[in-house]
Amino acid sequence: MTSQVLSEVVTGSGAAGVGSSPLGMMGQGESMARGTASVTKEEALASLGATDIPTSVSLYPIDFSAKESVVAYLDKWNEGRDTNDQVMDTDLAAIVTNISGSIMDGITLVIIAFAAISLVVSLIMIAIITYISVMERTKEIGVFRALGARKKDITTGI
Repeated sequence: MTSQVLSEVVTGSGAAGVGSSPLGMMGQGESMARGTASVTKEEALASLGATDIPTSVSLYPIDFSAKESVVAYLDKWNEGRDTNDQVMDTDLAAIVTNISGSIMDGITLVIIAFAAISLVVSLIMIAIITYISVMERTKEIGVFRALGARKKDITTGI
């Protein structure tokens, strides 16, 4: 019995593909009255996923070398098998590591961008301050030069 038939029996729609089950030929009233009585416990549990055939198995290796050996074993097991017969593995530790690495790369790029912007701004500010300092002291520099000061002495004084 499919989950569609079970859900339609429970909701009372009675439109589960005619001929697909004994319940498909009944009307709405009969489906509600007789449909729930004809569904066995095993069929109801099977429609919810409670079967003897497992759909997933969780493995928890003790360290990374054990994880690598499990992955190698599964890869060897899957060689030459049809896609439907292969064991699919999901490495949650690798997924979390990749996601956190991507996030850290993004944060690093943002920090580098802020550092580059602040470096450019500070260089411009230093240039502006030096220019203003020279402009304010133009008369003083002229007096020093007139008295015989060298460029090195003026640079040291500024």
